[in-house]
Amino acid sequence: MLKTILTILFFFPICMVGQKLEKKQVLENLKSEIYLDTIKFDKKDIVFTALGRENLKPYSKVYIVDGQYLYKLDIIESKLVLEFINEILDVEKIESIEVIEKEKASTLFGGNAKNGVVAIRMKRKVNYNPKVAGLILTEKKYGTNFSQIKEGELQIRN
Repeated sequence: MLKTILTILFFFPICMVGQKLEKKQVLENLKSEIYLDTIKFDKKDIVFTALGRENLKPYSKVYIVDGQYLYKLDIIESKLVLEFINEILDVEKIESIEVIEKEKASTLFGGNAKNGVVAIRMKRKVNYNPKVAGLILTEKKYGTNFSQIKEGELQIRN
């Protein structure tokens, strides 16, 4: 029932290659896709591998913000996904956004990007907190939300 309601409320097709959409429309489409994807989250599907935290049934694109913060949304619970949406996917904060489809994304960014990549450049003087959605910064101000093992996660050694 909840899935049906969310599908009705939030369904917008994501931007297709070759279509020219306004930044605001692209963001709304991404948000809708993320809301629908969040329904698929099951904590039992999360494992820790050589690539970091992974979902055994992956569905999320990798979000790269300002070339230094990487997020996967299929490895975190809905409240953290909402944090990401509210802090990062704000049309007033974003200078540009590019959606890179699956095949090209895998070639450019490897296995973590098998569902595509969304590259976001924030406006220069905008104030935002990249430490959302479980992101942990390194000493050099780079970070991901998938490189650390969390308590209770299954670790798979390759």
